[in-house]
Amino acid sequence: MSYEMGPRLPFAPLEAAVREHTDNLGVALGISSASVRKYRERGLSWLRADELSNRAGFCAWEIWPFEWGDVPFDDIDDDETQEAA
Repeated sequence: MSYEMGPRLPFAPLEAAVREHTDNLGVALGISSASVRKYRERGLSWLRADELSNRAGFCAWEIWPFEWGDVPFDDIDDDETQEAA
């Protein structure tokens, strides 16, 4: 599954939402500290943003209410969507 397609979303809103509940961001999201650093630098693809926000107990649109409306869902290939499920 590719996490690189589509627009990039900033990591900071997810980090802020998770930090309201825990200080251990990597554990809460199930990712390494290296991944935390990478996402801080590069941001998140829409697919990875959706996955990580769900792991944290949120819907992606709760974390990125304005940006999530710009994700081009109509351009997504059904095969890639099925792979993500």
